[in-house]
Amino acid sequence: MHTLIPLLDDPYRIHMQDSSPGNREGNRNADQDMSARKGRQNVKAGFQQMEGIVDSLIERHLIAEKPKNKIGAAIGFCVHLLVLAFTLVIVWTAKPSSSLFSWHPTLMTLAFVVLMPEAILLFSPWSSPITSPRSSKVRWHWLLQIGMAVSAVTGFIVITANKMLNGYPHYTSWHGMIGLYVLAALTFQMSGGLLHMYPGILPFKVRMVTMKRIHALFGTILFTVSMGVVSLGLYSSWFVANVDDRLWLLCVVCVGVTQLYVLVQVLRNYACR
Repeated sequence: MHTLIPLLDDPYRIHMQDSSPGNREGNRNADQDMSARKGRQNVKAGFQQMEGIVDSLIERHLIAEKPKNKIGAAIGFCVHLLVLAFTLVIVWTAKPSSSLFSWHPTLMTLAFVVLMPEAILLFSPWSSPITSPRSSKVRWHWLLQIGMAVSAVTGFIVITANKMLNGYPHYTSWHGMIGLYVLAALTFQMSGGLLHMYPGILPFKVRMVTMKRIHALFGTILFTVSMGVVSLGLYSSWFVANVDDRLWLLCVVCVGVTQLYVLVQVLRNYACR
């Protein structure tokens, strides 16, 4: 008994016992499994390192793509201020709730001078009001455009009711006639935006890039015509009689600069690519 204990506790003895052919095969398989495991771990570590490098490159690319045009950013900030200034002038002049007509310029200004330009400027590389991902910007664009449509339709109902109550003729000016066409075109443009968000509604396939460009093209045309209608409204007898020359000139500059800035943005995002 005393002679067996040293033999069992002798590591050399145990090593000699493990050196049998069966044990050697098992050890070889274990070594292969360990080598394969280490190989997989090395491959995984390599992929993680590559992902880190790619993420770093993407981050550097995004930083490089951030707007470096300080002049464009400054002009964009001024455009937001001009939109606010124009809105304050119209609200101060119309005095909402002072009459039924007062709601027409107020609501139309909210629709076509505030909500529509801001919905487009969401995608500006220089002066977007939010820094969310593009999917969030698309959602906000859609919400702002819905608010714009509701405000525009309400303003149209107000002016129609005001003319009917006072016995005034309808659509006798360029402002009124073109404004009616803008509302009709707005229906098609909103429908196009809906199809762009949910292309599965269409019974046929259309490339998303094509739909995006068509939507942007007709949206730009609609915005340009809308701002033209706003400009015609600045020549109305009501507005000319209620503002002095300096405020009138300020409103003209606000409309012109806003329209030009939005056009430059759209051309940069689509036509120049």
